[in-house]
Amino acid sequence: MSTVIPIPLNIPLDQRPPETSATPNTTYTFGDMHGNVLFFINNLLTIGVLTVIGKNKEEKDTTYKNLVVLLEEITKDDRDLTLPEQDPDIPIQPRSTLAEILDYIERFEQILRNLQLTNATNVHIRLLGDILADRGHCDYLMLLVLVKLSLSTNTLSKNKNITFEIIFSNHDEMLIRRFFRGLATNDELRAILNAGLRAWGGFRPGGNVYPETKDDSLAEDYEKKKKEASYGLYLTASLTRMLNWIDMDSTGSLRKNVIYMLKQYYMPNCKLISYSIHAESTTPVKYNIVLAMHAPCSLYIIPELITQFQDQLKIYLNHDSINKLSALPLLQIDSAKVLENIANLTQSIDALNAFFTDPRNNRFMAVFLKNYVKTDLATPLDQLLWSRIPTDLKGEEDFLNREKFTLNDGTEVLIKHGHDIASGHTYPVGLFGGRVNQDTSKAKSTNDYRKEEDHNATAFATQSPRASQSADDELTNPTNDNNSKNSPSSTM
Repeated sequence: MSTVIPIPLNIPLDQRPPETSATPNTTYTFGDMHGNVLFFINNLLTIGVLTVIGKNKEEKDTTYKNLVVLLEEITKDDRDLTLPEQDPDIPIQPRSTLAEILDYIERFEQILRNLQLTNATNVHIRLLGDILADRGHCDYLMLLVLVKLSLSTNTLSKNKNITFEIIFSNHDEMLIRRFFRGLATNDELRAILNAGLRAWGGFRPGGNVYPETKDDSLAEDYEKKKKEASYGLYLTASLTRMLNWIDMDSTGSLRKNVIYMLKQYYMPNCKLISYSIHAESTTPVKYNIVLAMHAPCSLYIIPELITQFQDQLKIYLNHDSINKLSALPLLQIDSAKVLENIANLTQSIDALNAFFTDPRNNRFMAVFLKNYVKTDLATPLDQLLWSRIPTDLKGEEDFLNREKFTLNDGTEVLIKHGHDIASGHTYPVGLFGGRVNQDTSKAKSTNDYRKEEDHNATAFATQSPRASQSADDELTNPTNDNNSKNSPSSTM
């Protein structure tokens, strides 16, 4: 049996982490990435999955410094956060030229060529969400990192020794919902983006918050957020920047690349919920299965989510937006028995994930997400992406009554999640009930890593055992991690 092993990720992001080697036969679980490309790469270097190529320390440090400088240059160019609903008080500026955008991409790809996957053996990376459409740099660059992580060190073939999975999250949903519909036009993307921002507490393009309120108590927060967002988008800057890059490319190549990367490298590795079956302990409790989800829900969310999917599938089963073969396993589950034992639980999660990631169900999922992700926590899917634990649990009987971390046969379940640091909890490095919260405020703002509050913010990965497998295995052992196979090779 192993314990939950925290791995500090507190190296200043503008400094290259010390070289190390990833532990063989290990799953590393990371909290929210906030769309921050530098944070992601820094984390991969910290655990020894990536290394910088160079003849000496100075050459390696230069490569990393070039990465820092490039990402600062990109994020400080606020032109690429301009949207049609511009703050009327700020004149609209022209965006980056196509030549500038292509230069950004070429410089980033050159840096990626100077990063190399290590000879890590049977290492799995679990990302708890907020990879895309967040406060970070640019989703196009983040997708390029996922491509890098997918490919073996010296060839364009699938990497079997390093695999990864992405837990579906509220930020990523804003882009993936549109991907399910084919990323038809940027106007469509902006429409859903603007609607989503308004639902997130009053943000709208232009950096304004609470635009309709006259409450003086919000004035200070209003000005703070407006300055922080400049005249761009605070909450989804990485998506906005990518959309504007796509807009500038009349050839359509960047759009095609985005669709290709989402199809081949993001969605095959995405899950609504994930699990690992192994003995893991946090004194004094021993857990026999570990679940991973984005927001802090308890076990009750899984049968409720199954029922929500089943209700809609029964209506649309004969519609051409659904593949019946992938829907049947989900429809055959008895939601009342999901929490009886590990076998029922894992079978239910597998059925959910298989249906969700099947590209033949994309049109159904686009409508499903549109109808049931409203940020009001009214449905199980919304709760899976958006739930937070009340800051003060006094008088929160409804919440406490829904806390469940034990299966009906007595099996203890540990849930690892992110998403919740913003609500002010003080448990990011410990347990609350049967949970480990791995969200962090670190790197939420792309260029704030020199500030004391970001430098001192706690961020950590957790390390768990993984069954040893031969080089010929596909790393999809169902009795351990429910990992998806990596996507086909790319020539990008």
